[in-house]
Amino acid sequence: MAASARNYWIAAGVILVIILWGSLYPLIFVPRHDIGGALGAFIDSVHDQPSSRGDILANIALYAPLGFFLALALSRPLGLVLSVIVITLFALMLSTSIELTQFYIPGRYTSVYDAANNTLGGFLGALIGGLVGGRVRFPLLRNFTADPAAALILAAFFGYRLYPYVPTIDLHKYLRAVRGLTELPGLSAGTLARQLVMWLVVICLVEALFGRRRATLLAPLLMLAEWAGKILILDNLLSAPDVFGGMLAFLLWVVALSWMGWRSPLIAIAFCVLVIADRLAPFRFALVPHDFDWMPFFSLIGGSPSANLIAFLEKFFQYGGLIWLLRRSMMPLPFAALFVAAVLFATALAETYLPSRSASLTDALMALVIAAIFALLGSARVTAA
Repeated sequence: MAASARNYWIAAGVILVIILWGSLYPLIFVPRHDIGGALGAFIDSVHDQPSSRGDILANIALYAPLGFFLALALSRPLGLVLSVIVITLFALMLSTSIELTQFYIPGRYTSVYDAANNTLGGFLGALIGGLVGGRVRFPLLRNFTADPAAALILAAFFGYRLYPYVPTIDLHKYLRAVRGLTELPGLSAGTLARQLVMWLVVICLVEALFGRRRATLLAPLLMLAEWAGKILILDNLLSAPDVFGGMLAFLLWVVALSWMGWRSPLIAIAFCVLVIADRLAPFRFALVPHDFDWMPFFSLIGGSPSANLIAFLEKFFQYGGLIWLLRRSMMPLPFAALFVAAVLFATALAETYLPSRSASLTDALMALVIAAIFALLGSARVTAA
């Protein structure tokens, strides 16, 4: 077995463990003797109210990475069509089995809609993975496969910025969306700096995928696409910090950063400061700490599916982006991963003194998982910049 295929199988195995952990937690099973049993409850759930938009997107997002990595491993030997069919059937059997098992877990419920959405996620992930890793090749895909870690980070950025991805034709919504641009008196240096740094990271990612010359053209187009999305998509508003931060980032890139050989370390430092500031804001520490949660990923299991999906994508962009920038600054990946995990663990301990924050081990472990996925994906082009 080729090393790349083996790595894809390992990555798919990691995702499978995460799915099982998140779906079957707390792993406490209680016998039930309802009429019809688990299968009857699963079939009867078709009469329940359909899943909310957040549930649908969260269930799709849960299985899409599994389908993606399985397709990378299977698309070359099986071909695009057969690999997508096999993976979709596997996602259907896996999700159905988990839904039936959840019947016996207190606090969980079985739903045919969840199984359908999980299967759809596996199908979409398999389709994308098959196009990226199979025999079918498109010129644009070659750019994304040059640095798959950068492509994933970029997708996470737009994933959390443009949620819930549903456009509207409501003219009043368009007017409300652009009204934020007039709120210049409320524009603070902190919010502007935050958007500036994040857009600089995005430009760095675009440069890694398409080269410096094309990045100068594509970066403003991506900014315009994100701003247009904020106007057209439900529940999104366009803000002055987003627009002016992006414009300043592009201007700074064209005038100075694109010509600097040490721009990646500089942006990595700024991004690290941003991540720390985000985690410790508003910097009002209590005298007595609250509890530290040592149960990993517990915060992503409960709560609102929509909020959890947005939080996961934002964390992936921040932690994955910081690891990627450090790696691009010629820091070995294991050291970059350990550094980011240490920063996240230290700030999590500090969060025990922030009354409005929950402190847990989740983020530090998430950084290590992201780094492991980057290592398994590999990168054809990681250069100092």
